[in-house]
Amino acid sequence: MKLKLLKIFSLNLLLISSLSAQIADGSTAPNFTATDQFGNTHTLSDYINQGKTVIIDISATWCGPCWSYHQSHTLSDLYNAYGPNGSDEVMVFFVEGDGSTNTADLNGTGSNTQGDWITGTPYPVIDDASIASAYQIAFYPTVFRVCPNGLVYEEGQSTVSQLVSSVGSNCSQTLTGAADHGKINDADLALCTANGTPEFSITNYGTNAISSATVTLLENGSAVGTANYSGNISQFSTGNVAFNAMAMNTSSTYTATLDNINGNTPANTAMTTATLNAITASPSGTDVTVNFFTDYYPGETSWQILSSSGSVVASGGPYTPGTADQWGGGGADANTTMSSTHVLPANDCFSAVLIDSYGDGQQYGTGTNPNGGFGIQITDANGEVFNWDAGSGWSQVTRDAAASTSGATSIEESLSGTLKIYPNPVNQIANINFSANNSTQTTLEVLNSIGQVVKFNNYGILDGEQNLTVNMNDLPSGYYFVSIKTGNKLYNSRITVNN
Repeated sequence: MKLKLLKIFSLNLLLISSLSAQIADGSTAPNFTATDQFGNTHTLSDYINQGKTVIIDISATWCGPCWSYHQSHTLSDLYNAYGPNGSDEVMVFFVEGDGSTNTADLNGTGSNTQGDWITGTPYPVIDDASIASAYQIAFYPTVFRVCPNGLVYEEGQSTVSQLVSSVGSNCSQTLTGAADHGKINDADLALCTANGTPEFSITNYGTNAISSATVTLLENGSAVGTANYSGNISQFSTGNVAFNAMAMNTSSTYTATLDNINGNTPANTAMTTATLNAITASPSGTDVTVNFFTDYYPGETSWQILSSSGSVVASGGPYTPGTADQWGGGGADANTTMSSTHVLPANDCFSAVLIDSYGDGQQYGTGTNPNGGFGIQITDANGEVFNWDAGSGWSQVTRDAAASTSGATSIEESLSGTLKIYPNPVNQIANINFSANNSTQTTLEVLNSIGQVVKFNNYGILDGEQNLTVNMNDLPSGYYFVSIKTGNKLYNSRITVNN
């Protein structure tokens, strides 16, 4: 991955030249005791003595091939099907073997990482370079198989079926798995109205196909609906089950339980509860500014706003790549805010889509997002509507219910009274005409495209028609919102400054 590729190649060469040959197949596996991401302590010999085969993935957070294998979810599937989450016949460990990395890198927030290695990983993650040294690895990733007799062999980046076959043929341990074994997964529900259609996915980790299942939805612990699945979910595949549309209360807590699989109690009830995360769209005016906060590689990323029908109603990027490296790093569009104005259709609900052509999301450089990092922000005349940093490790991600509009077709239609600003675009002086309301105070704010107040005036008590002049010469060229409060009136308008 980009800058990290050079490190991968050089470090691999360093390991090969500086270490003795990788531990030989058939050697006695070096024992270890270590603490995982959950605070649990594990000793390798304990699992061997229980007659289990142990799979050890020794990787580095910055290693591209390591990340690809991790993202394949092969070891997660093996652990959920045949490990402690399933039939409990094997054990799986992930070992971060580079001593120069840290916890932030494992969490995907550091500067030396491919992404978040922790979230969603069900098996133990151990940060211990001494284990990599003990196994004398020559490259990342190195995947080992430790048989119940305590002997270690290099396994390679095998699929689940290859691992199951390898355990049977090379470790003399036949894995039987568990029948009627599945997991219901957490879900998001985008809401632009009070009604929603909850939907959950079920992943089959059992040895037989799932042809039927029953799921119950609970609101604050009380059942509010039942949905039945009918179909065919093969092992390691996923199927969906949907409830009928119902009124949703965003202040409630919703959970779902997988009550039966093929008419039987699921093999592991610890995997049969899921949480529904209700996402409510923020109301927005139709006139919006979209701010996209680029990372060091602006030529890779772009964004879209989709209507409820899936039509693209606004978009931007990819932006101009730089010439600092072979991947288009740097340049004027890197680590900055790319702003554009758009008019959204009235009476609709919108989704935000982020796209990265390289497939690693946004993670390099210094983001300008006021909330920190990168991502996308939508603002209207009243300020921020939506802000989302999707992190790293994606090629395309979607956030539903990013914003919703009412029936107003422009900002001015929702105002009480008339505000005139001319000329527009403004070169230096803006002439502002409005009617004051004998107020105790009349104030004027000018906000930039990310909702920051860049100019403020308090005119005191005003009454009747007003003609004010405001010097805009000190503002950079761009789009701004003018907001005037006078008595019980609020005036808003968007202007363009050309300086």
